[in-house]
Amino acid sequence: MQQKEETKKFLESCLGVNFSIAGIEKKPGKRNPAPPFTTSTLQQAASTRLGFSVKQTMMVAQRLYEAGKITYMRTDSLNLSDLAVSDAVKNITSKYGKQFVETRKFKTKSKNAQEAHEAVRPTDFSVEVAGLDEQQKKLYSLIWKRAIASQMAPARLERTTMKIGNEEVEYDFIAKGEIVTFEGFLKAYGTDDTDKLLPAVTEGDEVKVEYLYSRQIFSKPPARYTEASLVKILEEKGIGRPSTFAPTISTIQDRGYVIKGIDEGTEREYIQFGLKIGKIVESTRTEKTGANKGKLVPTSIGIVVNNFLVKHFSQIVDYDFTKNVEEEFDEIAEGTKKWNAMISDFYGDFHKNMEFKMETVERSEAINERVLGEDPKTGKPLSVRVGRYGAYAQIGTKDDDEKPTFASLKPNQHMDTITFEEAIELFKLPRIVGQTDEGHDIKSNYGRFGPFIMFKDDTAGKILYQSLKDLDPMDVTLEQALDLVAYKKKVEIEKYIKNFRDDPKAKTDADKSIEILKGRWGPYVTDGDKNIRVPKDIEDATTLTLKDCKELLKKAKPGKKKVKKKTKKKVVKKKTTKKKTVKKTTSKKVVKKKTVKKK
Repeated sequence: MQQKEETKKFLESCLGVNFSIAGIEKKPGKRNPAPPFTTSTLQQAASTRLGFSVKQTMMVAQRLYEAGKITYMRTDSLNLSDLAVSDAVKNITSKYGKQFVETRKFKTKSKNAQEAHEAVRPTDFSVEVAGLDEQQKKLYSLIWKRAIASQMAPARLERTTMKIGNEEVEYDFIAKGEIVTFEGFLKAYGTDDTDKLLPAVTEGDEVKVEYLYSRQIFSKPPARYTEASLVKILEEKGIGRPSTFAPTISTIQDRGYVIKGIDEGTEREYIQFGLKIGKIVESTRTEKTGANKGKLVPTSIGIVVNNFLVKHFSQIVDYDFTKNVEEEFDEIAEGTKKWNAMISDFYGDFHKNMEFKMETVERSEAINERVLGEDPKTGKPLSVRVGRYGAYAQIGTKDDDEKPTFASLKPNQHMDTITFEEAIELFKLPRIVGQTDEGHDIKSNYGRFGPFIMFKDDTAGKILYQSLKDLDPMDVTLEQALDLVAYKKKVEIEKYIKNFRDDPKAKTDADKSIEILKGRWGPYVTDGDKNIRVPKDIEDATTLTLKDCKELLKKAKPGKKKVKKKTKKKVVKKKTTKKKTVKKTTSKKVVKKKTVKKK
């Protein structure tokens, strides 16, 4: 409140005052080009300039490398070969002029850098555009510009600071800007910033006040990481190598530890004072805050896993752990350290800690259960916890006579902040939105992959699921749902080739579930669990009989669930057999030795 009054008082002191240029300070400056790309800087620049994800950048770069357009894209070297430098100089001279040439060598600052390759650069600098599609062309152009700019002259600037004031006013106003006097490398690479250009003025010139304003500002929390800024911090802390940056960021997203934010933010009000046409006007305006769109946002399961690891395995999730291991690997490669000693030093303590934690850590700690209250209908406890597919709410416990009921949390809800009222609302799902033209219920709900609707389709003879994308299951209308039903039916019809539900030879439910469908790589046969492509020598998939399909499915690999169950059973049997065999053999040997001594 005090600051508000002080602001108003300052603006009042500016009423009717004639301002002038109180001082001008000009300093010559220059801006040097950045070095050619390494893996991490390529990922960062592609993210900020082109909007590419880290994974996308590496996929596109891989295709350019395979086509022979760029050098190897997994590198932490800043070096350019003599051949590359001379090629760059030749093309700079012919395209921009000799005055734009200034060759230089860059040295890698990272202690752990493995400079087995050159920096990322075009294989031929005379080729300015390369690639089969737009993505490849954009990335190649970025690589070409950065590499060619690294061998160009610095940009020369004139940095200007103007002081504007009046003796009657307590504070001066400052205007800063710069003027480019020689483009240098900017001629090729351009700039990420818009230069602030100032008009040509001299000291003492009058400055007319057209509009002057002051606004309320709020403190901001630290910004969330983007893929680009996360790559930067990984490199700075020595975590991983160029080849691991993209897989690391992809893995934490694939496992659901973080997601890319979609929230545009919420509006909040702020106060603004404006001095215009000789009077001060106070107004209330709005701005958006808390936006996380495109940022990496931790999920409930990610927070729980992180907290658990930090508490019980702090030596593994320590920032220096990966860096130190990388250094030890380098020592092993150089022959100054024995690999088995290094592994023994780490694994001995790690294995003991693992066994101790398995015996002492309670399951409730791993699922991070949080009780919110009692369900008003049943009186059973309402809690939130983490499961295999993320955070969910639960009414009841496993010890109750009836099974507990479950509901997935919404994508923007977190188990550490969700309230009782928000959690109880989740159990209103699934919600019956209405009915299809065939008279079947359309139900909306949240699932592992987000909000969806489900309905039975008589033509397909099964339950179909369709994503709601940005629609809320609690708010989706019947009209919206029917549009999605029609779309899903169309997709289903387009991929359908043949089924055997009405085939007289299909005597079991398993036979009736067999279908021939269109897939991404051609027609395939499925029974809902196993899939197998139709052989290429069969030109018309509709000619396949039920018997043919069953024979093909025998060759298909079983579903993942079946493989996991079999593996677990085998492990248990092996352990039991080993223990029994060792005990029996030992006891027999002891008896024989004693008998011989007595005789």
